[in-house]
Amino acid sequence: AASDEASSSSSPSMSGGGGRAASLREREERFAVGLQLLQNDVAALCIRSGVPVSNLWPAEAVLLNLGALREHLSKGLGEATANPAGTF
Repeated sequence: AASDEASSSSSPSMSGGGGRAASLREREERFAVGLQLLQNDVAALCIRSGVPVSNLWPAEAVLLNLGALREHLSKGLGEATANPAGTF
């Protein structure tokens, strides 16, 4: 199926070759929208998980925010294992 898609997108009969550019633009737009949704979802997950906003980076820094989330959750796990009764 992927080879069919590749051969059809490289066909010169598609709008004089403009079809490839339009297809590339559409894929880039879908990627950009997906990336923005991922950035928003990671930021929301961090906030809902209790990461202090002061520890968060701008939404574009997805990996840094995931690192802040990991650090926050690791601290919580350390406290939970130090006090298994759950009274902090």
